[in-house]
Amino acid sequence: MATTFNKIIVVGHLSREPELRYTQTGMAVTTFGVATNHRYKTGDTVHEETCFLDVVVFGRQAETVSDYLHKGNQALVEGRMRQHTWEVADGQKRSKHEILVERVPGAQATLTSGETDEEASDEASDEEEDIPFERADGDEGGTPGATGGPRKPLAKPRRAPLA
Repeated sequence: MATTFNKIIVVGHLSREPELRYTQTGMAVTTFGVATNHRYKTGDTVHEETCFLDVVVFGRQAETVSDYLHKGNQALVEGRMRQHTWEVADGQKRSKHEILVERVPGAQATLTSGETDEEASDEASDEEEDIPFERADGDEGGTPGATGGPRKPLAKPRRAPLA
């Protein structure tokens, strides 16, 4: 069985301002760069590598990303890798890898003008309190298993008997 899997999740900082464009059919396309760092040590020497990745977002999410993310912002980008190939004017072929975005969680979760970090945090915690959960002891509210005794073990799934 030949199965492949192409999924990438990157947390980094935008290395350039998002650029919003539209295709001939009117679909929004936003491109930007994300930079990630990797530090490692060999002996007494500390090394740092920076990886720059190109990111492409389509549709309504492209417009949202363009509105809310800016150069220097930290962002989580989830999608798949694609090799983009093209030919330049002198006939040479060029290619690069880029991330085709499926989701950019939190792109809408930026501050509105005039709002402080504390106000945004308070508003978010108020919304979280309204979400009901069932605790392990059967009581509702709060974080599952946070209080009220030990967690109940998960029930094993039942399978149909083999014929």
